[in-house]
Amino acid sequence: EAANLKAYPNPASTQIQIDWDFLPPGLLDIELLDQSGRVMYSERISTPIQNQTKLDVSTYANGMYFLRFIYEGRKSGALKVLIHK
Repeated sequence: EAANLKAYPNPASTQIQIDWDFLPPGLLDIELLDQSGRVMYSERISTPIQNQTKLDVSTYANGMYFLRFIYEGRKSGALKVLIHK
């Protein structure tokens, strides 16, 4: 399971930095969902090669969003993020 998930700054206006602790080799899917549950962004990352990514949020409307983390097909966590410009 992805431990110690972090997304900052929060609130964000242009970019979100996403970090997580080391994971065994596998695939991590990161999704950004709006309040209705619609997937606005999705990225697949190979672990442990990568333990961070950046997400450009400059084109998204102000509001509350959810970052969902799915490691090897199992939900590993979620974070609320606020986009405010």
